[in-house]
Amino acid sequence: HLLTGVSTGTGGVSQTLIKSWLRKKFDQVLTRRDIEKETITSLLQVHNPHLNCEGNYTIPFLFSQWEYPVCVSLWQEGDHSKKRLAKFLQNKEVLNSYTFILKYVSPATFLELNEILTVIEEKEYLQKKLAAAIGRDYMELQGMRMSELGLLTFLWKANSDLYSQAVEVCEAEGATGF
Repeated sequence: HLLTGVSTGTGGVSQTLIKSWLRKKFDQVLTRRDIEKETITSLLQVHNPHLNCEGNYTIPFLFSQWEYPVCVSLWQEGDHSKKRLAKFLQNKEVLNSYTFILKYVSPATFLELNEILTVIEEKEYLQKKLAAAIGRDYMELQGMRMSELGLLTFLWKANSDLYSQAVEVCEAEGATGF
């Protein structure tokens, strides 16, 4: 709040108050840096059990341990987005099949017609929610069904499902080398 008052020219903050606030923040940063330096120094003195030969942890090893979780979280975020997109495209296929039924096959009763219309309405609502969750325009996603990205998403989904089934089969058989 202090900096917004200074940047907008409002707030009537004195120069001495700003200087003391900045000095306090700078001192906090220096203190945190010193604590982190001590932590890293102590870690570099610890034996690394992952090495075959005798040796302590190294800075490159610590960097690699930090970078891996960052990459994994980015991959997982991408996977969640792909799963949502695949779900959107699957729902689109369901909507297309129900629309086809309405156009070319007459439902036998009004109850069947009502059920079909209810499913279409619910799927449309879910589609709009999924589009918002993906962060993409609903109408743009509607036209994606047969695009290259749409087909690649279906392929990714099929591969993911196949891999999941393979893992489950290996677990059921007691295989450990998967």
